[in-house]
Amino acid sequence: RFKNLYLTFNGKGAERYYEAEKFHFGKILQENTKLQGCTKLSLYGCFLDVAVNGLSFDPSMRHLYMVPYKHKVTYKDQGVTKERWEERAQVQISGTGELLLRMKQGQIKYADNPVLVYEGDIFKSGTRNNAVYLEHEANYPRNENAPIIACYIKITRNDDTVDYKVLTMGELMKIRAFSKDPNSKAWTDGLPGMFQTKTIKH
Repeated sequence: RFKNLYLTFNGKGAERYYEAEKFHFGKILQENTKLQGCTKLSLYGCFLDVAVNGLSFDPSMRHLYMVPYKHKVTYKDQGVTKERWEERAQVQISGTGELLLRMKQGQIKYADNPVLVYEGDIFKSGTRNNAVYLEHEANYPRNENAPIIACYIKITRNDDTVDYKVLTMGELMKIRAFSKDPNSKAWTDGLPGMFQTKTIKH
């Protein structure tokens, strides 16, 4: 099933791709006891998701990650309706994975790595002569405690025109407020990385 789906959506090379992804998928399950407790059907669904979108479970690629979540199930027991919780696995695509999908789908030609803007930098963005522009000049030497104020990414379209997308700190904090765990280590200790990831994804 995995190979057939991959051939349908991505073309040739299914055999080698399947063997590589089977290895990485198995390794993830072996190292994560919470995922081991998820339903077999949900794990099977995660495996097939990768065949459809052509991404990879290889952790070095940083395309995606699997997360367990609780799902309420309603069932009948001797004519009585009951409820129970079961663990299900779900694929979550990272910013890098989202970027690759956009290129594979022909929506964009390329996107540069996201760039952080710190307080004290010269930064302007907007439209000029009916075209989007962005100017950024980093201020060096930079105060090591200077707060991040924005992050931007340069996107090259298929016709070689350029666009810029900017995410401000205020917008990032709104995204954080709606995340499942706004006080996770990724948010508290890895804010610059989260800023770059969310800029790509959004």
